[in-house]
Amino acid sequence: MEHHPESARPQRDLARAGIWATGPAQLELPLTAEGLSEIIRASGRLKLTPDFDVFAWVCERWLSPAGSDDPDFQHRDGWALFTLRELGFALYGREPNGRDRQALRASLRRLYRVELDLIGYDAHTGERDRNVCTWARLVSEVVSELDRLGPRADPAKIGALRGSTFKVELPRWLRQQLADGNFVRVHWPTLRSFSENQPLAKRLWIYLQAEHYKRVGGGLEGTWVAVGDRLFTALGMDYARPRDARAALARACRAILVLDVRYRRLEVVRFGRTWRITADRLTAEILREQGAELREVRAAIRASSAA
Repeated sequence: MEHHPESARPQRDLARAGIWATGPAQLELPLTAEGLSEIIRASGRLKLTPDFDVFAWVCERWLSPAGSDDPDFQHRDGWALFTLRELGFALYGREPNGRDRQALRASLRRLYRVELDLIGYDAHTGERDRNVCTWARLVSEVVSELDRLGPRADPAKIGALRGSTFKVELPRWLRQQLADGNFVRVHWPTLRSFSENQPLAKRLWIYLQAEHYKRVGGGLEGTWVAVGDRLFTALGMDYARPRDARAALARACRAILVLDVRYRRLEVVRFGRTWRITADRLTAEILREQGAELREVRAAIRASSAA
């Protein structure tokens, strides 16, 4: 039986940054994502699906290597080792076919191509300093077993490489961030439950996962996010009128309420002359107590709505 992660742990600021496109990837269109712990400038936008999922999974594989019971194993080097079969099962829940494998390879190449300017972060010291800028990558190196066969490889040999072993090196700055706990834990089954027709809902859900929540009583914790240009940029939204953007966000909120059992309230509300997204969700303790039962109920709701 293939292993499916319960959760994945991508770096927090990258989960919030506007580098994940809800439409086509735009690798040649530079962008600046502000409002984070530091400003992130990227050489282009990646695909939300599958690029974010692949990135999150690779981060988790480095943090928790398969077959290793040593909690410090991830600190020994920067390499995450896996096969396309493992990655494909995690993303698709089945043996990846030829098209799937091609998509996963393309995703890893895109992750390697994107360059970042981390303004306000010193990768050498690991400290935040508004007077410095770190030039960085999401991925330092990618080594593929299949790539070593060359462009004129025997098709029979290619077919035999069902595992297609990969080695992906995470850059030192990213490893340090993950090792220091600057990550967000995303529930993997929920992440993968968003359909291709729900890109904004998925992107908003990831963004909300990286928010900081405060306990509000009754087994709930809450947060709010200002609705405006900064959020629109982070979510990759491009609407001519703000009210159309707010309507799209409201639809995304309703989709999240159906897919994620943890949220009890999620809506776009007016606050004086401004707008915000307000969210209340179950605390981790309550979710552990009621999670299995709640997910069964939510699965039944999803099934009935899809019928």
